[in-house]
Amino acid sequence: MFEILPSCPARYPALKSAEFRLLVACSYYLPNDWLNQRKQVEGALADMPDADTFKALVNHHLLPVLAHIVLARVAKETGRDLSTFMKAHASIQRTQLRNLMMHGELQRLQRLFENENITLLPLKGSTLSMKLYDDPAVRQVRDIDVMVVPADLPRSLSLMEHAGYQVEALPLRQKNPFELVNAVWWHVQCRHKKTKLLVELHWRFEHVNSAVLENCWQQWTTTIDAAQRDRYELLYLCLHGAAHDWESLKWLGDLRVLVGRMSEEDWPPLFALAQTLRMENFLAQMLLLMDWLYAFPLSNSARAFVIARGKKAVFFAETALVKILEANESVGAKLVRICKKLKSANSRYRRREQVMYWFSIHALRDDILAFPLPVFLLWVYSFMRPFSTLVRRVFRSNA
Repeated sequence: MFEILPSCPARYPALKSAEFRLLVACSYYLPNDWLNQRKQVEGALADMPDADTFKALVNHHLLPVLAHIVLARVAKETGRDLSTFMKAHASIQRTQLRNLMMHGELQRLQRLFENENITLLPLKGSTLSMKLYDDPAVRQVRDIDVMVVPADLPRSLSLMEHAGYQVEALPLRQKNPFELVNAVWWHVQCRHKKTKLLVELHWRFEHVNSAVLENCWQQWTTTIDAAQRDRYELLYLCLHGAAHDWESLKWLGDLRVLVGRMSEEDWPPLFALAQTLRMENFLAQMLLLMDWLYAFPLSNSARAFVIARGKKAVFFAETALVKILEANESVGAKLVRICKKLKSANSRYRRREQVMYWFSIHALRDDILAFPLPVFLLWVYSFMRPFSTLVRRVFRSNA
């Protein structure tokens, strides 16, 4: 057991590079703590980072607008010419315009769903950008993520079609395929026929079909307690980031802002909800990454929470560092990371849920739609997948 917060292992020298440190300092924007943020930016700039390397990192981690805002303010206050580190104004404006376009589309969908008495919960995206920065165009958004309760999914698919979207897997609305796909997947993609905007329509929060956890998550869609909704959102952002191994620093930057707004009294109820959702390890992972990357001074409660998880917190945090730092990881590194990720899944899901998950990730959506089978025969798709994949590749090559 650690008596103090474990320090970041020395085997990650990329963390100390001037380019990465500058990226971290530009991954969020806190006007109320600007002096500290500016100090971090200037400290990284003093070590002469390579502009091209930095801009490549900005693109990979989806931070063009935020980096532009932070660097523009530093340049204005210091009189330094930082234009070589900043993307062209025209490029930034295009990104912001697309973000605003998606925010407007989200608002349109919310009105349509409200008229049909369907609760539509926005996830991340421009809504989170408004919450963090009072501006829907700051966070770069690639698609629109929304959540409906499972019972509303068939009606929601029809409504998306009515709204001008091409909905993938329309046979989902037939009973047998819907039951099967509901057991395997947690969202469907909807592409607007004219604007080509992508909406991911979710009906589950968890990738693994866990009835106990889903019942708890679904309370987010019904609670009127604003503080409780904030706790659900913070833990969902941890769940989403951990599911993708925090490959985009944008996600940690979001949480840097949210965690920075929390008081000592906010932590105990968050820990209680994390325990209910079996999210303790992922929450500890995020908090330790905050300490390692941002040198963020955690509250006494948060420090104690991380310390209580000891080596597990370090294990999960190191797993994330591998993906954060290695944009083009080798096959061996990827296999190691996947094995570590399986260990993290073992900490949250029951054995039966894990077995179903393993069968589901080896099932192709095309196979399920072409050959719908009962849910109890889900394992058949695992054996079908290699042959169906080969057949599809042959047909594509001959097309």
